Amino acid sequence: MEGSSAAQNLLSNVGQLLATEYQQLSGIGGEVAELRDDLAAMNALLLMQSEAKDGVVDPFIKEIMKQVRELAYDSEDRIDLYRLRIKCRPGDGVFARVKHLLRTLSSRRNLAEDIRALRARAIAISERHARYGVNREALGWFPASAPMLTASARAQLLGRANDDAGHRQIVGMEDQVDDLVKRLKASAGAERRRKVFSIVGFGGVGKTTLAKEVCRLLEADFPYQAFVSVSQAFEPTRDLKGLLKRVLEQIVKSKEKGIVEEASLGGTDGLDHHQLAKKLDEGLKDKSIASVLIGFKSTGHTDKWETICKSIGSQMESNPTLEGMRQIVTLSFNHLPHELKGCMMYFSIFPEDYAISKDRLLHRWIAEGLVLEKRGLTMIEVAESYLDELLSRNMLEEDRTGLLEDLFVPSYRVHDMLLEVMVSRSLEANFVSLQGGSYDQLSYDRIRRLSIHGSVDGLYSPTKTKKAIRGGAEEVNMQHVRSLSMFQPKGIKLLNQLGKFTLLRVLDLENCEGVTNKHVRYACQLNLLKYLSFRDTNISVVPPQVENLEHLQTLDVTYTLVDDLPKTITKLERLETLNFLQKVKNSGWTLPQGISNVKALRDLGWVCLRDDIEVAREVGELEQLQELYCKIHTNRTNVLQQLALSLSKRYSLRHLMIEDGTKSELNKVLNFLHDLPTPPQLLRFLGIRGLMDGLPRWVGSLAYLTDFMYECSGSIDVNHLFGVLYQLPNLKTLCVKC
Repeated sequence: MEGSSAAQNLLSNVGQLLATEYQQLSGIGGEVAELRDDLAAMNALLLMQSEAKDGVVDPFIKEIMKQVRELAYDSEDRIDLYRLRIKCRPGDGVFARVKHLLRTLSSRRNLAEDIRALRARAIAISERHARYGVNREALGWFPASAPMLTASARAQLLGRANDDAGHRQIVGMEDQVDDLVKRLKASAGAERRRKVFSIVGFGGVGKTTLAKEVCRLLEADFPYQAFVSVSQAFEPTRDLKGLLKRVLEQIVKSKEKGIVEEASLGGTDGLDHHQLAKKLDEGLKDKSIASVLIGFKSTGHTDKWETICKSIGSQMESNPTLEGMRQIVTLSFNHLPHELKGCMMYFSIFPEDYAISKDRLLHRWIAEGLVLEKRGLTMIEVAESYLDELLSRNMLEEDRTGLLEDLFVPSYRVHDMLLEVMVSRSLEANFVSLQGGSYDQLSYDRIRRLSIHGSVDGLYSPTKTKKAIRGGAEEVNMQHVRSLSMFQPKGIKLLNQLGKFTLLRVLDLENCEGVTNKHVRYACQLNLLKYLSFRDTNISVVPPQVENLEHLQTLDVTYTLVDDLPKTITKLERLETLNFLQKVKNSGWTLPQGISNVKALRDLGWVCLRDDIEVAREVGELEQLQELYCKIHTNRTNVLQQLALSLSKRYSLRHLMIEDGTKSELNKVLNFLHDLPTPPQLLRFLGIRGLMDGLPRWVGSLAYLTDFMYECSGSIDVNHLFGVLYQLPNLKTLCVKC
């Protein structure tokens, strides 16, 4: 379970510090060693609980496990505070180090007291555990070789399977599918067409599955389809614009013969919901469209059904023996390996029917410490293996409605019923604290991961918040928050106090209204941040102080108003992913000299290469680079030749997108691609946008290429194009626009 992963990461941190600066604290080195040993035992205990049979862990043992998890969290918090306030800075000389030691003497003594207090808590938990005679067998612990459901049996339990064509085969509702297909076809041919077909029922009965299958079978009759999920908390003034944009994104392209053709609907940025609706209406004149909106569960039924739906979560908490659907859903979760349980519970952070992009999910897992190191694999490779395992077990549903560069962006969501189970488990284990909407009245003793859904009643304080207790109020410390996620909050003042969340590791403000440049400045004070996203907000500046975020792994400022990034970005040596795109100008940020200092960079885009041959050379020194989205803003031959050489050196590349940023029809700057000495042979995706003299012959040698995109403003020699592409054995997606 997640607590086990937290304790395992903590052991590594303590071990690293034990041999160095902790021993500078007189008399405390032994205490730290004892705490490390206690945490090792706790890690084993948490692992045993995570693999215990469902229903055999009694309330007392659950409480012991909760105390162990909280102790592991608090210990990690103390270590991080030590790093922030006490640890000497790298590069300091002898005089500076002595001065720093004297200045932090009081803090060091406080740390020593805290370590002793944590050690005392560990001893107390151990004694409490022994006092009541709880033994190993009481946990119902079984080794990993315990019987498990086969993948096919699990798929049948969830009412799904794969047919030979690769799509989901419907189990148990074939008659309903056939009946609805016949009704829709009959209505389409009638003089007075029926405009709305409603599929009604409470969550989990299969409405979405039925609708998706019907749409799939009717693709030939209704080539323009849109599938949009609408949650129970839908607010037209807030959510209608986003809904219409998602509809437009799905119908804007027609799929014929596997090639995506140019559409006429144009861009949608800056349009209000009235303009979007008009644009949608104009684009669909004289066309057949199947538009499916899933949501508003129980619409048209009695209030009793709505009450039942809303009470499922609380019923799961108060009645652990609840059978039926809870048993089916929890069966797969209980048989997950312990390292996947925390990853699965992580979905409770996100609202119902929320599609999470693959990159966002994996990077957040890593930043939260849910992904454990494996010898020979990078952290992102381990995270991908976790995701693949969850998909193979049918725990997640792939959402293929999002588009980026005219290609599908993998996103995932969990079934409503499974989400209820995850929320129940997460709240019970204090894994997540939810606020806003239906969660507004919940109270928490100590908040570790805070997720705010919609508007929140009342005010938050950075160090304290209120919780109702028998008509009164108790103050709760907010300084332990390590993860903050917001989903369209309104009227909340929490963002103005961001700088005081000193232990924050994940700050995700994607698509949040009201985020301003001052909030970016506050975020740059959070030295422990590993994941920072202002994606799809209206910020316009990232200050030079971003260099303070020495632990930052992911920075996402895609679809913002930021024109460029400060040169200090090159000081972030641990940065692995940097996503950028100015949403009005559709521009990237200019690569600066010194970018090769960011040795950990793996994903980089969108960037601009200008008349700097040194920058073109440094691209070849990014040894971990796997994804590059680059706009070429130079026609200098020496710069382009150097870029070709650098790309040839980057055999690690998996995704490459090159665009002619000069937009010149006279100088075909992309012709430099013909001059690559040795192309990156491991490419999975290749995109080229701009004029060039034919497709480079080396493209035909890319044995691993699965997705190819080519876009230009002129004509194209189709015979030459397919003369190269036919050699690609694994090509699955082809997108050509001219």
